[in-house]
Amino acid sequence: MSFNIFKKKVGSKTTQNVEFEELFGRYISEEKSNGLCKDSIHVCMKPKKVKSTLPVCLICVVDISGSMNINCCNNVDGMKSMYLSRLELVKHSIKTIVSTLRKDDMISIITFDNDANMKI
Repeated sequence: MSFNIFKKKVGSKTTQNVEFEELFGRYISEEKSNGLCKDSIHVCMKPKKVKSTLPVCLICVVDISGSMNINCCNNVDGMKSMYLSRLELVKHSIKTIVSTLRKDDMISIITFDNDANMKI
């Protein structure tokens, strides 16, 4: 399955085909999400592997204030006894992103509470 994606250049348009291994959507009711969200649609778009891509530059701005110590597991069925803070979840997410970076990619992490500080 492929879709056309339009890239706008100065004064012209070019078309690039993107091939997908998987492309589907499914409805998720509030009951099936254990009350985590209202009715929603989950869209899965898994593109086929490409030979090369341009380097990426990511900037992560992370709230480290006291509100980030709230437990993320409170409203998940069967996980009420577990504790995972919002900040721990964000840290894990950033570690996952860093593990996928290539040698030419760049990342910057800025934390903030009352002040902002660049960490990396």
